[in-house]
Amino acid sequence: MPRTKGALGRKTLQRLGWEIENSYNNEQLRLRDHLLNFYGMSPTTFVAHFAPSHCPICGDKLTLEKRGTHIDHVHGTTEIRGILCRECNIMLGKARDNPFILIAAAMYLNSNGVKLVPIV
Repeated sequence: MPRTKGALGRKTLQRLGWEIENSYNNEQLRLRDHLLNFYGMSPTTFVAHFAPSHCPICGDKLTLEKRGTHIDHVHGTTEIRGILCRECNIMLGKARDNPFILIAAAMYLNSNGVKLVPIV
């Protein structure tokens, strides 16, 4: 019997079920491979030496699930600056790691009525 367009085969359904059940394990494997291949360290070393519980920029709780924790590094090297949440890591990347762009953005927000709220 030919498959109709959009129909999932038995193997595809089994694979999808396995991926859903093992998504946490897949995330852990992705992190392990990334740490070993890019930084030359094990997840144990990462957790022991670098993993704070909260993002040092925004204060959000850091998690290893769903790519919530990012390793901030000096581009062009593997020198680690710190561990950030996804959003703060993206913010630094969008600002091209330039502190003057970030200061200008803060001044812009402040001049347009956005109140600066300290992070606790």
